[in-house]
Amino acid sequence: MMKKKKIKRTKTKQCGDDKMNAPDSTILSIEISNLIPTIISVIALLIAWIRARQNKKEIDQMKVSYRNDILRTILEIETQLNERKSEYDRDLKTIELTNQKFKNASEDQRKMIKEEIEILSRYTDASKENYFNAVDRLAFCILGDYIPEKEWRKEYREMINNIVRGSEKDFGTATPHRNIKALYDKWQSS
Repeated sequence: MMKKKKIKRTKTKQCGDDKMNAPDSTILSIEISNLIPTIISVIALLIAWIRARQNKKEIDQMKVSYRNDILRTILEIETQLNERKSEYDRDLKTIELTNQKFKNASEDQRKMIKEEIEILSRYTDASKENYFNAVDRLAFCILGDYIPEKEWRKEYREMINNIVRGSEKDFGTATPHRNIKALYDKWQSS
């Protein structure tokens, strides 16, 4: 047996019926008043999305700029380190060569060469101090998280170890290069 579907019949408009011919203005005004906030919300959402994308691009550019600034700082510190290390090494070499002259010199020449060695020693002390100051700045930047320790530990650990072990008398409790000593101790314990 088949079920019969009920067909719902709608009223047909008759020519004489004014209510049926005129559009319902109340329903139309309610629909429009609901539609306006929706359109405004969609526009606001679109503007917010566009602004968020712009902010993300600006943040990405700032990250790149920040990394470049860090790299520029590191390169500047490395340049200072290399210049001061070269100066210190040159002074050490000059003293070594002068000591060789002293060994091969006559008694009269030794007095002059000894004075020369004393003068050179003062220059060497100053160049060593300048070199250690540059390394101390690098250690300060690493300890203060101005530059990432993880990335630079591999590169500078051996240098820091050589400086502290090679000049233990310069890194006692009253050392002016506390950052070098602190970084050395930190890297030794980890």
